[in-house]
Formats: sequence, structure tokens, C-alpha cells
Amino acid sequence: FFFFFQAEDGIRDAQESRGLGDVYKRQVLALVACCLVSLSTQQEAPKFHVDIYLESLCGYSRYFLGKTFKNFVDAIEASGQVQVVNDLDINFVFYTSVQQTLNEDGTITHTCVRGEDECNGNRVLACAQELNAAQNTPFDFWQFATCFGRYITDKGFKNADGSLNLKASVNYCASASVVKNKNRVKSAEIRNCAFGQKGEEVFLKNADQRNHLPFTKKVQPPYFVNEHVYNKDEEIKQNISFLRWYCEQIQSAEGICASQYIAKYGDLLTEEKAKELAAQKEAQKQQSA
Repeated sequence: FFFFFQAEDGIRDAQESRGLGDVYKRQVLALVACCLVSLSTQQEAPKFHVDIYLESLCGYSRYFLGKTFKNFVDAIEASGQVQVVNDLDINFVFYTSVQQTLNEDGTITHTCVRGEDECNGNRVLACAQELNAAQNTPFDFWQFATCFGRYITDKGFKNADGSLNLKASVNYCASASVVKNKNRVKSAEIRNCAFGQKGEEVFLKNADQRNHLPFTKKVQPPYFVNEHVYNKDEEIKQNISFLRWYCEQIQSAEGICASQYIAKYGDLLTEEKAKELAAQKEAQKQQSA
């Protein structure tokens, strides 16, 4: 299954699928502006597998991380069902609408839709996931990522000239007030990875995963529903609540899927909310023009 939030100028130069259909059973559900969530039930693995494609500065991606996915994480904490993490295999790919340029010296230049800050934000998230995976602490990463999605553009984490202070965002979101595990990955480790050679290596791994998406080149429309490609003029019909969606997939009404948690944390990205976000984006464009 896919939930896809894509930037308006589309995924550029994505390669066709290289046989993933032989491994996963997939069905496209929805695409809206710059983040993709794909559910893949591996035939040989019991875990609930999800791939989530995001851009750090995309409004819909930040809403997904900071609100929709955060509700899912909050439901796990509130229910005390942290063991559910053991049944999940959630993989984030922070490389959606990025253009690659191969230079004459063999290096690669990455051009993100929203500039270098977005590329660096993607590297931060990719490195945080990589480091937490090495420690087998995915829930720590989810806590970090939902925080980063909420606060990356917050005025409290900007430099005097208005540019983003990503290091400050990392310091806060990797702190004990956000990530409760005392053995959590430290902010210095994430920064050293993101702003060093390791960050480029991790970023390229994310690029490779993006290039394996089962889509043809230059995907332009804003979203998919059941493999039908909708044009920008058509209305958004797919509501998105990660918690509700997850509970529907596993067909459960217990644990984090109990009614009290669904009622409190089952937020939906409705058509009205999508339009509200689009209006905010348009207002930002007019202010910057």
C-alpha cells in the first residue's frame, strides 16, 4: 500500500522497478504532495513492513511526521504497548523529489526542491535512522523523527538571518526530554554523520531505495488511489490516519488499536485539512514573492 505526498514538480528521474514485485505484494492507495507510505507484506517475513518516503521540508511530510505518525507513536506510549515495535518493520526513505547530477569528477550533486536545507534535513533524518538501526532502537528514532518533523522550521530553531539551525533542532530532538531511552543515540553522533562523509553515503543509500520505486520515470500527478493516477484538478479523496490504517491492516481492536486510543490518536488528514495546508503553502509563496 502507498500513501504518497509528492512535491508539485514530481519525482525526477526515478528508475523503473527492478523486480520488487517479485518480493512484495503491493497495492497503491494514495498520493498527495511529497511523502509516500508503502505497506509491503513480505512473503517470507512475519513483520508488518512499511516504507515511508519523505522530504524534510515538505509541508505534508512534516505534517505526517509531526502529527499523523506522532499520534501513532503517542498511542504506543500511552497504551504501554511498546512491544508492538517488535512486530513492525518501518523503513523511512528521505529522498523523494531530489535530482541527481553526476559530475565529471565522479561525485554526485543532490538538488532538493526546497534547497540545501532540505537536503541537509534529509541527511539528518537518514543518519538518525541508520544509527538507531545499528542499536536496534527504532522507537527512539520514531521519537526523534516526529520531533524533527514538528520543529525543523520552528522560529526557535532558526539563525539570526532566518536560515534553519539544523544542529539546534538535532540537539533538542535527540535530548532526554524527547527520546526517553538513556542509551539513546547522542546528538553529536547524528550531527557528525549528517554533516560528514557518512551522511553522503547514507543519503546515497536512500537515493538507491527511491530509484527502486515501482513507478515509471517522472511521476507528476499529486496522488494515486488504487493504482489510478489522479490529476491535480481532481479532489483528494483519501483520508489518512496512520493509526487507523495500521489497525485496519492487522484487523485488531486491542492494544494500541483499542477504541480509547483510536478516539484520541486516530487523527485524519482530511480533504479539508489538505486544502488548509495547500492554502498555507500558497500564502507562504505569496509572502516570499
